[in-house]
This record gives sequence, structure tokens and C-alpha cells, in this order.
Amino acid sequence: MENTTEMTFEQFTQNLKNLDWFYMMADDGRAYRDGKAQVQRYRDLAIAMGGEWQEAFNTKQTEMMERLRR
Repeated sequence: MENTTEMTFEQFTQNLKNLDWFYMMADDGRAYRDGKAQVQRYRDLAIAMGGEWQEAFNTKQTEMMERLRR
């Protein structure tokens, strides 16, 4: 994963595709914690950067949660 402090918007949106969005389904406690921390790091970055970064994160999160519900 890229260093989040030097990430461009393009890298950010590409990395959103690789996050472990389904961490909450992990059977392993470590996988759950790691996935949760990874998603939280990107959420925090999106909030800090605001605007299109936050919109991209929210859109991807909504998309992945819809997939989870199926």
C-alpha cells in the first residue's frame, strides 16, 4: 500500500479497490483488525483531504456495502 501522506488522488482511488472492505467477515481476529485499520486509515485520509477524496471514499464504501448485502 502506498504511503498515505504522499498519495495522489489517482493512487487513492486505485487503492480503494484493494482495501479489505469485507474485513468484518474475517474468521481471524488479526485479519479483522488489519482490515478495519486499513479502511479507517483511508477514511481518515478522505476526511482530511475533503471534497472529491471524501466523495470517492463514500462512493466506494457504499458500493462495497451493497455487494456485502447480496
